[in-house]
Amino acid sequence: MKKFIFLVLSICLCAMFTLSGCSCAPETILEFNNSRIKDISKETLKYSVTLDKNYKDIKRSSIVSENLLPEFRNGLYVSEYQAEEYFENDFLSKPGEISKIRTCLTIDVVDTKGTSNSDDDKIYKDQILSEVYFYTSQWSFAPIYSKTTVKNTYTAIENDTIEFAHMIYQYETTYTNSSYVITKKYYNKAEGEDITKEMDLNALDTTKLLTIEGDSGKTQEYSFRQVIDNNQLIFATRNLDIAKDSNAVLPVVNYMYSKPSKLQILNQANSTHNFETALNYSYLGTNKVYPAKELSMPIKNIRISLVNTDYVGMPKYVSVQNDTADEGKILNNGLVIEYAEALTNASYHCLGALVYRLVDVNII
Repeated sequence: MKKFIFLVLSICLCAMFTLSGCSCAPETILEFNNSRIKDISKETLKYSVTLDKNYKDIKRSSIVSENLLPEFRNGLYVSEYQAEEYFENDFLSKPGEISKIRTCLTIDVVDTKGTSNSDDDKIYKDQILSEVYFYTSQWSFAPIYSKTTVKNTYTAIENDTIEFAHMIYQYETTYTNSSYVITKKYYNKAEGEDITKEMDLNALDTTKLLTIEGDSGKTQEYSFRQVIDNNQLIFATRNLDIAKDSNAVLPVVNYMYSKPSKLQILNQANSTHNFETALNYSYLGTNKVYPAKELSMPIKNIRISLVNTDYVGMPKYVSVQNDTADEGKILNNGLVIEYAEALTNASYHCLGALVYRLVDVNII
């Protein structure tokens, strides 16, 4: 079998909602409806994360040797949103209120070596941290600053053998009202240093971060209020009014490309989501636990894909709350209930879908 390399946590996952490719952004001001989240000052959402062999039209390729695939365990994604922070910045003519989103994805990538002896397993502690600061909906959620730190497992498969490597990268994007700069760095680990273990990426030794040569640090021009940062994409999707069979287009700045990617956000259908696992729901101090299979929620079924590119890649799927639930006890805050994206190798063979399922909500 031809040798191929893939990211166990693909680069498209680094901000949870990236897609590949790029295209020119349309010359229109972005508009969002923040009525669903306007009364939220703080919010923490937690998701379980698993690799599913099949999810809708995302299916594992038959060419993939399943006995060589690592196992994915203990996947957890945490998203923290905070509104109305005061931020001194020259981005606008005067300082204004901003919001921030911080996320953390952790998952164990386990090399089982094709045996049932767990003592021989090698565990790689993958982690992705992201943060983004942006203005309110009045200013089209205009981004100010974004950072993503990626601790990833890379895998090479050839015939009946598999090899693993582990790397750390950090990407920062700083915006003004007419341009942005993306800085790309990699972690130059010390000789003998084991970075496969669990690390506090918030306390990463920045003296070991070296700039990646190429377009890192170059200034890119853009038009104010006409793009969002990739780390905002899921939040922006929550705040779009999209009727059934309708779509919106969002230009998104992604650190992997120099130009914004144009994404189509399509509402394929409205339906009801039945929670297969328990959901812990806390709103303004009132807490309720919904047992598995006892809660249904109206949702929009969103499909995210690239437009105007030669290769659009595989779509992403997002289920967004569309109405109240439990007889109005759960307000319509546009919660993201479920998210899925394909995990592919360098040859575009699909390994399955990484699926995020909501398990905990805490709104203040």
